[in-house]
Amino acid sequence: ILVLVGIPAVSAARARNFFKGISVCVILVLAFYCTHLASLELGFKGRLSPWLAAWGSIVVFGPASLWSFLRMKT
Repeated sequence: ILVLVGIPAVSAARARNFFKGISVCVILVLAFYCTHLASLELGFKGRLSPWLAAWGSIVVFGPASLWSFLRMKT
């Protein structure tokens, strides 16, 4: 998931600014990890089902990253 998020963010930066692409990539990775850790914590407390706690961040970021990867110009 993180590769599918990171590659389009960095490769699209060639037309703009490389450092802007890297910063967008880092922000997306941090958002993924924050979402993942928050869902795990809610799962440990019993507020989310175990399946949703484990796979919630992948379900949210997966389709968005795949769409971004498929839109990437080669």
